[in-house]
Parts: sequence; structure tokens; C-alpha cells
Amino acid sequence: MNKKLFLYKSIPFRVLLLFNIKNIFHELVFLILNTLLIFSSLVFGIISRFFDTQVSLLVAFNFYILFFISCLLFILILRMVQFFFHNKIEDKTTFITLSNQVSRTKLFLSTWFLMVIVCIFNFLLSFIFINFLNFSLNKFKLNELLLNITLVFLIYGSICSILLVNFIIFLIFVFSLQTTTVICTLLLSLNFLANLPTSFQTANEKDMTIYIEKNSTPIAIKLTDIQDAFSLQKYVNEGKIKYSHLSKWINDKFLEAEYYENNFTTNEQNNRIRLENVWQPLGIIKSNPDLIERKNLKLYTVPSTDSAIDTSIWKAGDTIDIDLQLDYSFVNIDELNRMANEESDLEIKLILEDLFNFANYIKKQFASDLQIEKYNLFSDFIFVNSNSKIINKSKNNVTIPIKKDYLKTIFEFYLKGNYSSGYLTLDPTTARQFVTNDLNFELLFITRILENYFIKYTSHYLNTVNYKLLLNSGDWTKYEESRKKLNLFSYFNVFNGLWTNYTFNSGFSYEDFWFLPSSESKINFAEQKNLFLGYSDFTLKRNEYDKIDQYSYNNYIKPYYYLIALLIFSLITFIFVIYKFQKIDLK
Repeated sequence: MNKKLFLYKSIPFRVLLLFNIKNIFHELVFLILNTLLIFSSLVFGIISRFFDTQVSLLVAFNFYILFFISCLLFILILRMVQFFFHNKIEDKTTFITLSNQVSRTKLFLSTWFLMVIVCIFNFLLSFIFINFLNFSLNKFKLNELLLNITLVFLIYGSICSILLVNFIIFLIFVFSLQTTTVICTLLLSLNFLANLPTSFQTANEKDMTIYIEKNSTPIAIKLTDIQDAFSLQKYVNEGKIKYSHLSKWINDKFLEAEYYENNFTTNEQNNRIRLENVWQPLGIIKSNPDLIERKNLKLYTVPSTDSAIDTSIWKAGDTIDIDLQLDYSFVNIDELNRMANEESDLEIKLILEDLFNFANYIKKQFASDLQIEKYNLFSDFIFVNSNSKIINKSKNNVTIPIKKDYLKTIFEFYLKGNYSSGYLTLDPTTARQFVTNDLNFELLFITRILENYFIKYTSHYLNTVNYKLLLNSGDWTKYEESRKKLNLFSYFNVFNGLWTNYTFNSGFSYEDFWFLPSSESKINFAEQKNLFLGYSDFTLKRNEYDKIDQYSYNNYIKPYYYLIALLIFSLITFIFVIYKFQKIDLK
């Protein structure tokens, strides 16, 4: 024992702390565990540079913190508590000598403080190593997502350290060393199983169907589609989605006008109103655009049942000219970029910037040819002016008015080979410039892609908040009952609740919350979640009108409830062990 301790009549807190540090650093297991903690941080800091996406980085980091906290840190705290409050009491000499020169409270607090500092120091080192290595290896570019989640990890881990230290000290003062070890082993196992009830519930809900009554007709909607629709509302309203300003604009316009998927594009007048309501206020629509003139085209097929076309005059192989005037057309991508740069209204400017960025993203995704990939979206925003005409140069300049259907069949026949007979089509050898240049409205396709992305989700949302649930049909009652049981269990599932505080504050890579480009309308909100961690999942809430409450996405157990409860419990155990330490026989 250090003889300098005897020089003090009352040993200072600082000296006690240094004395404990000297003791613990002679403990081999302590050194090994700390080395592993530091090594794991260095390894993750290095490999963090090589993840292709922010999603993969986030998923990997969440597994890393599970290993860091639930394995290494848990064992480190258990070992430190055993060392100070079992081994050092058992060997008697140290504590007997010290107890004659210092109050037991000061002795306890110095030991407790050291254990907490060791834990927090490990979290701080992890925070520094991971961010510094990622920053250095990433050509000195700061990864904001990594900085955010490691900062939350530092704060959350520090709080967890205090809770665990207090709890394990409490166990070792109440139970034997063997019993404490068994309890800690069980708790370590439960930590990985805490989220299983929620996982089972989520799996069961995938097969559930909810019925609503719409215009006296029952409508079936998959529960997962409703949940995704409400999730989209949550993230759009919070601005936590890619192209957030553009998304907010489209979402709000669709909800305000109450567009529904079943009649979204079936009526030309509805399409015209939607174009004027959603896209024209952004300034990207040109009214009465320039006349499109294309000469010396050849007819490939002629419709036989169209009353506007005299088949005795109009024949395949005739040379024609087209004078096309549209009521509306979209600006091109370069004009959109110029408009975004020059726009003075900040809200519109941010929306236009998002639209420009999305346009470039889509063009990159469909690098082969956007026209070919999304040819089916061409006709919805095509409104042909009555002055448009086809001139038959082979038959004394006989004319017929252009119909939208003519443009559609010409367009699709050239690109996909559809409508090979019985419709008006052009010889592909003469139609190339007309289709790929004159009818290539890139922003038309891009806006229609966006509309298809959102209409499914906003339509499900409107259906469930505007129309009554059929409680005696489908799985709504089953859903309500199972959710009540899960929520009740969650109040006592402290491990899950504790992890929820971390996931709630660390969040997700919101820039990756976006629709899959290969799908018509699919956004995956679950791919960033970790199977073993708890999340603040909302429960759909039925209001007094038997409709789903429009703000159900806010109906979840607030994570800080768990934290407050655990901190109160931890404070009680802390006071208890101080009292217990005062009474314990050290001789």
C-alpha cells in the first residue's frame, strides 16, 4: 500500500482517486477490456471510410454500438464493480486502512467517480477516433451523419454508463458475487432480445388488411400501406426526406385538392386542373408555347375506324407535314436551372432547386433513355390546341385536326413498337426527329414520375382520415388489441426503452428516405432499422368518428419517459448503496 497515504490526516479526494487508478491499472482484465474498446473504435473509424452509402454506414454503426455497449462496456463495468466492491473488500487491508483516515462516503464516491470517468473516457475516445479517422481518410471532408450519430452515442453512452454502474453496484451490495454475475449475464442476453416483441408485432401486421367504407362501398387497404402513408406524412412535414421542399409542395397540393389514385389520370380535365394547380405556380409551364412544325414525314399506318380520316384519301406511305400547337409545355432542364438561380421567392427557389436536382438524378438513373423507360407517362399532360393539324402533301394538302391519340400512337409506335396496325403511326425512318426532339419534354416525364411516387401514399392517407373504418371487417380490431398489449409491455421493457432514446435522437440518414427509382411508387422506411434496437414506432389511432386520426404519426411512447424513470430508479439505488456502504462490515 502507498505509504504516502499515511501522511494525510484526512486523505483528499484527489489522492483517493489516484490511488484507485493505480490499483485498477494493475488489473489485467481491466487493461484488456479497455484495449479492446479502443481497438474497436480504431477499426470502425478506418472501415467507416469504405461504406458506399450513408445507409450502410448507419446500419454498421448501430451494430458497432451494440457490441461496444452491450458487450465490452457491460463487462468492463461489471469487472470494475467486482474489483472495487468485492475483491478490495475481501482482501480487507486497503479498505480497513483507508476507513481510518477518510469517510466511507468519500471513499465510495471516489471509486464511483473513477468508474464513471473510465466509461465516459472510452466513449470520448471512440467519438474522437471514429470522426478523426473518417475525416482524414475521406480527404478531409466532414461526414455530418457520422458526426451526429457519434455525438448522440457519446451522450447516450455516458448516461448508460452511470445507470449501469449504479445498478451493478446495487446488485453486488444486495446479492452475492455469483448471483450478481448470473443476473448480469441474463440482462446481457435480454438486451439483445428486448426488441423481439416489436419485431413479432411488425411481422404479424404485414398480413393485416383494413377496410374502410367509401361511397357505401368497402375498400380494402393493407395495413403496411397505411403505416407507410402516415410515415411519409411525418417525414415530409418534418422536412426529413430527400428533396424536402419539393416533397412538401407536392404532398400539400395533393392533400389540399384531395386527389385519389383511382381517378388520378382518367380524366383529361382533371389532368389540366392538376397541371395548373401543382406545376404552373412554380413557373415551369409555358402557356401557348411555340408552334412545332415537322415536314416530310411518311404515314406508316392509318386508322380504319376514325371518322375524322377518310381512308379513301389517307393512305400508308403518304407524305405529310405536322403543325402542332400545344396549350401547355414544360420548360427544359437548362431553363429550369436558370429559373432556380434567378428566383427571388425563397420558397419557390428551394422547390425549383430540388426539382432541378431530382431531374438530374432521374436522368442519371435512366441514362439509356428516359423517353423509352417512361413512355407510358407521355400523354397525361399533352393538351393539343385546336389549331393543330396534319397536312397531306401527297393529296393536295388535305388537312385533318391533330388528336392527342394520334400523338400517343406515333410516340409509342416509334419507341416501343406498339399500335402497329389500325392506328395512325409514322414511318420510323422519318419520325425520329419529331419523336426524340419535338416530343421530348423531359420535365413532363419527371413531374409525372413524381406524381406517381406520391399519389399512392397521399391517397391511402386521405382514404383513412376521411372515411370510416369498418370495424367488423378486416383486421382493425385485431390490430388495436395487439397494439394495446405491445404498448403496455413496452412501458416495462426498459432495455428497449433505453435504446429508443438513442435511436430517437440519432435518427436516420434522411437524405436516403426516397422512392426506389426502379419502382412505380415505393419508399422503404425500415431498411435503416436495426433488428436489436428499439424505435419510436407510432400506433394508428381511431378517433370518435371511427376514422384514423390524421396525426397518428405522433402517437408513440415518448422515449424520455423511460430515461426519466431509469434516472429516478438509479438515484434511489445510488442513495441506497451509499447507505449500505456506510453500514457494511469491512473487517
